Amino acid sequence: MTTLRPVATALALVALAPAVVGCGDGDGGADEVTRAAAPLAELDLALTSIGTFEQPIALVARPDDPALFVAGFNGTVTRVDVAGEGTDRTYTAGDTLLDIDDQVITEAERGLLDIEFSPDGDRLYVSYSAEPDGTHTVASYAYNGATLDPGSRREVFTLGDSEPNHNGGDLEFGPDGFLYYALGDGGGGGDPQGNAQNPDSLLGKILRLDPEGAVGDADYAVPADNPFADSGGRPEVWAYGLRNPWRFSFDSQTGDLWIGDVGQGGWEEVDLLAASSDGTGAGRGANLGWNEMEGSHSYEGGSNPDGAVLPVYEYALHEDGTCAVTGGVVYRGPYDDLAGAYVYGDSCQSKVRALRVEAGEVTEHVVFDDAGVDQLVSFGTDNGGDLYVVGLAAGEIYRVDDPTPSGDPAPEPTSPPTSEPSATTGTTAPGTTAPPASDPPATTTPATTVPPGTIGGDPGGLRADYFAVPDLTGTPQTRVEPRVYLDVEHEPFEGFPTDGWSVRWSGELRVDTPGEYTLIVTSDDGARLWVDGAVVVDAWSAHTVRDDAVEITLEAGRHPIRLEHFDQEGVAFAKLSWIGPGLSREVIPGPHLYPTPAPAGP
Repeated sequence: MTTLRPVATALALVALAPAVVGCGDGDGGADEVTRAAAPLAELDLALTSIGTFEQPIALVARPDDPALFVAGFNGTVTRVDVAGEGTDRTYTAGDTLLDIDDQVITEAERGLLDIEFSPDGDRLYVSYSAEPDGTHTVASYAYNGATLDPGSRREVFTLGDSEPNHNGGDLEFGPDGFLYYALGDGGGGGDPQGNAQNPDSLLGKILRLDPEGAVGDADYAVPADNPFADSGGRPEVWAYGLRNPWRFSFDSQTGDLWIGDVGQGGWEEVDLLAASSDGTGAGRGANLGWNEMEGSHSYEGGSNPDGAVLPVYEYALHEDGTCAVTGGVVYRGPYDDLAGAYVYGDSCQSKVRALRVEAGEVTEHVVFDDAGVDQLVSFGTDNGGDLYVVGLAAGEIYRVDDPTPSGDPAPEPTSPPTSEPSATTGTTAPGTTAPPASDPPATTTPATTVPPGTIGGDPGGLRADYFAVPDLTGTPQTRVEPRVYLDVEHEPFEGFPTDGWSVRWSGELRVDTPGEYTLIVTSDDGARLWVDGAVVVDAWSAHTVRDDAVEITLEAGRHPIRLEHFDQEGVAFAKLSWIGPGLSREVIPGPHLYPTPAPAGP
């Protein structure tokens, strides 16, 4: 047993000009702030570390249980006992409650993706990619608060999928007591099978199931008021038109449904679907637009389907180091100053974000400038409403503490921009402060002006040189990336081909503890790795997703490294991970990487 004592980190909020995206009216309307709350831009926030865990991917609470439960990407669930009150709480990680590592495949985006307890707390639900082929799987186990019975496993849902990405996988029990389950569009780049817009496919959807109402040989029942329960599509479908919904949640006060949907090549989006006056029904039959639309923008000549819901907020891909939205929760915890704010993040930017919505429009949006949550993959709450933030790369989980107003004067409010005609669809698009679609990505800079250590803190990552051809020749487009974790199905820069390009990451790797390390290159198509000037991995040939590992002795200090990758077709996937003294397998985090040229210092 390990007792984890919290360590607090102060975080300042940096205000951005609000981006406003209109939202369709619902019976319940968008979230209205009902408690006294300070302007977000005036807040200083504290993140308190509750400890480090092995590949944490999600955190949940069990009804009427003070403990927390942490899911590991590799297939484990750990109970964490909580003692004390307020900021004096301690967190003690107990033995592993569930270990299905032998049933879970962990390649690309596949793994154990989420957990959730039934409303009565008697069953633990797990969502994962199953061996050997990545089948989407939901299963449940009986849990009495002390022991989990592996023999009580009940398979709830399975669905085959040929691609290793766009899995979704989030689980939530809604205000109505039914199980909601998110699935991505099946991958493959641009949804080539048209799954998201096809109500007869379960991919690219949020499903609504009744796992306790199954009769006979069925694994689940379908609630009678599902939008396609009688005809028109698969009866399990609740909402559709999603690309890769990575975390969704219900507002515990209003029942509104919030979704973070990862974009294709241009836009990350947050969707808000209002509940009816009784707090239920949020999102029933909603079409979120993909793959006709990416955010509020036409995708490859598409147009917004009739009645489809545009995002309440969107931001440009690669804007300030972003790459993939991580959906969050509406804060309903003990601190009134944060009340009613939707708190979310981006897994590459590694910063917590927050916004407020009134009357269907975003009135405030801020970014926590120094969040330090490396590879932010999830948010969770305890039974008291306290909010937790999960970082996968470093394995650290944080509690959000008192967001005391800083005392600095609030900036003058910025009026929301008015709607203007869309350059890509010719229809009215919601106003946005992001650059127009015809502009190059905000992070595109000449190769000679890459500022070292500008993303992910100090040092901050590796220099990434992207070439429009597969052989690493020509003039590159360059940026600093906080880690090597590439997973795209599109061109990395405007003007690049969708397939047939290459990238070189270069810089230095900082080793704190000398010893034996395993470096793992995961790639789809060719990859080569140099350490200290020598080739240690040579997999420079077209192939499907695989791991190439090397065991190497590393002294404390900095080691020059270079990783090259080419994309032939389809998904471009490359990831650099390590295992070492005191380190379980993780993507090498930004604080251990220095871009070329290396910054001055030890």
